[in-house]
Amino acid sequence: MVARACAANPNVLHRWRWELPDHGAKTFSGNGKMRNQESQSAELERKVDLQVIEIDFLRGCCALDSQVKWQSDRECSRGQRTGSHA
Repeated sequence: MVARACAANPNVLHRWRWELPDHGAKTFSGNGKMRNQESQSAELERKVDLQVIEIDFLRGCCALDSQVKWQSDRECSRGQRTGSHA
């Protein structure tokens, strides 16, 4: 129950419990980040990556749309010059 509340592996908590009397504070050595902060940071990074992909995709769509529109306008102007109707 404690492991779930702390988002920690139960085996790690068990190991800490047995190492604490022998090693004191060194038992908990680490980088000091809370797991919740790490997961939140990772989630934000995934969202940014997804937005970059979406932006690149939409830029490509806009470029393609502009190119198709330019070709369509060009074909229409040719038809008007030659007097033919589509």
